[in-house]
Amino acid sequence: MKCYRLYISWLDEKAIKIIGDLREILNNEVEGDFYLEIIDILKSPDQIADEDEIMATPTLVKSFPPPRRKAIGYIADKNALLKLFA
Repeated sequence: MKCYRLYISWLDEKAIKIIGDLREILNNEVEGDFYLEIIDILKSPDQIADEDEIMATPTLVKSFPPPRRKAIGYIADKNALLKLFA
């Protein structure tokens, strides 16, 4: 199973769009099962200091399988996102 974490600063219209776009990409392009965790750093500030070392939002982290990869900012280009997390 592939595991992803999306760090956001607050749940607003922009974050909802990012989440929707990301779920669509994962549902259509990722083979096999995946888990997507959404973390609002304002609601869970203790998770900022975990191993993902979040400096800005939105940040998407592929935590499993290795290698760990990170994308900072909104990536609208599906192909670029898929290359990053291949």
